[in-house]
Amino acid sequence: MIRGPDDGSACGLPPDDIPWAELAAPLVAAEDALARLDERLRTSPIRDGFLSRAHYADACASLWLEGELVPVEDLVLHDASADIRAPTPQLARALIVLQTRRAIAARPSERALPGDAGVAGIGDGDSSASASNTAFDDALSNLDTALARTERILSGGDTPAKAQAAITAFMPVAGDEFAGGGWRQAAAAVSHLPPLLAAGLLWDRWETVPPVPARTWLGRQMAAAYLRERGKAAAHLPAISAALRMVAWERRRARLRDVRLRAWLDAVCAGAQSALAEHDRLSLAISLLEQKCGQRRATSRLPDLVAFAAANPLITAATAAKALGVTRRAARNLIAELDIHEATGRGRYKAWML
Repeated sequence: MIRGPDDGSACGLPPDDIPWAELAAPLVAAEDALARLDERLRTSPIRDGFLSRAHYADACASLWLEGELVPVEDLVLHDASADIRAPTPQLARALIVLQTRRAIAARPSERALPGDAGVAGIGDGDSSASASNTAFDDALSNLDTALARTERILSGGDTPAKAQAAITAFMPVAGDEFAGGGWRQAAAAVSHLPPLLAAGLLWDRWETVPPVPARTWLGRQMAAAYLRERGKAAAHLPAISAALRMVAWERRRARLRDVRLRAWLDAVCAGAQSALAEHDRLSLAISLLEQKCGQRRATSRLPDLVAFAAANPLITAATAAKALGVTRRAARNLIAELDIHEATGRGRYKAWML
């Protein structure tokens, strides 16, 4: 029996005391909001650009939930190897979350969780552990590369031991959380429940009894992967960390499990509604920019810049010049014609976003 910080009540899985009367309404609202978002993204022409932004936002929100502030623009530039200042260990950790989200999102929705087995096959012991080790080899290799690059920038050679420890402890390791029987057994135990409620129980289990305290962020990504595998988010990987920012800390960390579950459902609902509004805002912004390209010559690079800005949450003169094959001066002139929002507020090293 797994026990959390409840006032004597059990929080084991599967639970036998779910307050259905209290959770029914928020569960329906959250399921509806998440389904509408997923359907909108399934047919959206700007899906890739929206999901790219969601990955960055969720990575930064994950650090925010753990008391660290990482600006989205800094993470975007760091990911593009275009840092304008020396990256911090927190920024390197945000990059690990970003890379992990991308690895999970790249998997087929029916096999979103690490390992080849679906939800029904979770808990197969050593065979699932072996599958887990191979499933994330490429992702972990990418994380090692990103970490090595950050180490070089941080110190010009050798990363300080304290910073190295802070980053390494944050990294997922194939063979513990992914292959550990705890998560898989818990997922199998709640597979008969509605997907969103089951994901909430899994999230709560990881939050209250984290397998590795330094990697509580991983439980949120695993819960998002679980929702994909159960078919509730086939077209996207839910931004759970960004959603949880929208509910008060007192509710997310309440002593009573039922309060935490209600907070989970309210967060998913609010997050999906916010994402829908952001999708519509982004779609409108792109449509207005495309109208500016209507009277341009066929050789104009402005439509290419609009497409590049739509696909990326942040652009600079350097990244735009590289993508379009023009000089930085030409890229700045094109950006000025679009009149998009300048995000950094700096005189130099400017960056723009829709």
